[in-house]
Amino acid sequence: MLPRRLRRLVLAGLILAFAGRSDGVLEPAGPGSTGTSPAQRLELPGLENVHDLGHGLFCGGEPRGDAGFAALEAMGVRTLLSVDGMAPDLGRARVHGMRYVHVPIGYDGVGTNALRRLAKAVSTLPGPFYIHCHHGRHRGPAAAAAVARALHRWTAPQASAWLLLAGTDPRYAGLHRDATNAPPIPPDEIARIADPLPERTPVEPLVRAMVAVDHEFEALRRQRGNAFGPSSGAAAASAMATRLSELFREAARLDGSGPAGAELRHGLTEAAEEASRLAAQLGAAHDPSDTEKTFKKLTESCVRCHRSHRDPPATP
Repeated sequence: MLPRRLRRLVLAGLILAFAGRSDGVLEPAGPGSTGTSPAQRLELPGLENVHDLGHGLFCGGEPRGDAGFAALEAMGVRTLLSVDGMAPDLGRARVHGMRYVHVPIGYDGVGTNALRRLAKAVSTLPGPFYIHCHHGRHRGPAAAAAVARALHRWTAPQASAWLLLAGTDPRYAGLHRDATNAPPIPPDEIARIADPLPERTPVEPLVRAMVAVDHEFEALRRQRGNAFGPSSGAAAASAMATRLSELFREAARLDGSGPAGAELRHGLTEAAEEASRLAAQLGAAHDPSDTEKTFKKLTESCVRCHRSHRDPPATP
C-alpha cells in the first residue's frame, strides 16, 4: 500500500483532473463591491454541492463514507465545521487527519453565538476549512457566508449571490438575514472569544430524531426509482418505509410541550401512518401507481409539517 502522504498526492491529482468548476470566483470585498457568482463549484466523490469560496474556505454537504473524507483530505482540508444536527463522524475524520468543530444551527438563522464560535474556529485552527450541513444547500451556505462576512469582508450583495447559487431556500428568512448582515469581527475581538469549540455538541432528542428521519427519507427517495414497480428492490424499499414509520412514531412521542407540540405530534403521526401504508404496499403485490400516490401523500405530509414547524421566517 502507498504511504499516506503519497496516496494523498495521487488522489489530489485525480480530483484536480476531474473536478468540474464554475466560472465565478469571489475575491475579498472592497468599497463599492457588487455581488457576482461568489464561488467555484467542485464535483467530488462522496460529497454534494461542494463550492470553493476562496481563502481556504469550502462549503458543501456532509462527507459520505471514506470517499468523502478522502476527497477532503486530498484537498488539504484540516478542519471540518458541521452546523448539522447529526453527530459528526469523528472516527473517519481522525483517520483522514482532520478534526471537527460541531456548531449545530437551525433553519431560523445562524445566531450570534454560533457565528462567534465559527469565526473563532476559522481564525485559530489549522485550515483549509470545510463547512457543511446535511445537503449543503441551506444552513451550511448561510454559515459560510456569515463567516466570510465576519472575517473576509464579503459584501451583503456577495453573500446574497452566494446563497442564490447554493440554492438556499428564500423561505428561510433568518438564514438569509444572518448571512447578509453578519458584522465584521476584528482580530482583537476574536482573541477574546472564550466559547468552546467542541467536536460534538449534544442536541435535543427531537432534533436527533428528525435528523434520523431525514436520512431515512433520503434513502427511501434514492431507492424509489424501480423499487416502486414490480422489482426486487421493493422489499428493500418496504423495509426503509417501515423504519421511517417507526422513526416518525418515536419522534411523536418525544415532543409534549404546549399547543405547538400537539400539532407537531399530529403531523408526525400522520406521516407515520402514510409510511406504514407505503411499507405494506411495497411488501405485497402492488400497483405502482398506488405506491406513487402514497409516497406523494407522505411527502406532502412532511411539507405541511415543515411549513408549520421548520420553514417559517424568523422574526427580524
